[in-house]
Amino acid sequence: MKKFLFLIIAFLIFPYFVLASDKVEINTASLEQLDTLIGIGPTYAQRITDARPFSSVDDLIRVKGIGEKTLQKIKDQGLAYAETQAIILAEPIVPPQDIVIPTVYPMGIVFSKVLPSPDGPDTKEWFELYNTNSESVDLSGWKVYDRQGKTTTYVFPVGSVIKKSLTFKRADTKITLNNDSDGLVLEDPNGSIVDEMSYSDAKQGQIYGRDSKPEVVMGQTKEYNNLEKTLLAGELESENPFPFILILSILTSIILLVIFIKYVRTQSLQNNKGP
Repeated sequence: MKKFLFLIIAFLIFPYFVLASDKVEINTASLEQLDTLIGIGPTYAQRITDARPFSSVDDLIRVKGIGEKTLQKIKDQGLAYAETQAIILAEPIVPPQDIVIPTVYPMGIVFSKVLPSPDGPDTKEWFELYNTNSESVDLSGWKVYDRQGKTTTYVFPVGSVIKKSLTFKRADTKITLNNDSDGLVLEDPNGSIVDEMSYSDAKQGQIYGRDSKPEVVMGQTKEYNNLEKTLLAGELESENPFPFILILSILTSIILLVIFIKYVRTQSLQNNKGP
């Protein structure tokens, strides 16, 4: 009797095991497995595989040819299901960009003197740059501009090299300095301010400069009142000008040498004549 009851129970639950084993996961099932779904033949099975992945069974409505009725039959059949999986979107690949390292330009180029109100016409205005570095500096592409009034920017041409000091005239830079107050700014090609200066109430014929050291604030300087500058823009001022005393010394040496040679020749002639 017990054996008979066991057979009946086994017969009743067997279809559930069969149904469980025949479940169709619509994202991974083969064409043959998809074909077991009601209303799905080989053609629709192929369309399902092409439209994967599906987030749910209801998502089958996206497949061409599967309408609401067919979808409902598939759901009523109870075989189709979709595993819930997190969809991870890959981050967009950003192509590497070239890293541009800006050129580092030397500091230590300063405004050393400026004549904003010259005796005579204003066209005689000038300013001087001083190089505090131990080596020459290429100023190609650097800029100088004034601060007030009608401002003008002067760009150093290619090949502008400062060894120790450079003087620039208004005729070359086109920079007009105001007598009441104004200032000058020096920028490197990166746009960084290297040095700047300002003044107010400029006196006629008065040259303004850094008192004695490049880092001192601009102030009146009587030391250079009679200084006349004739260098063109971009022209290099000699670091060691040929001193006049050295020229005089050389000329004196030459004269003494000539006198000595004449003396030796005279003595030689007298010795040749004999007694």
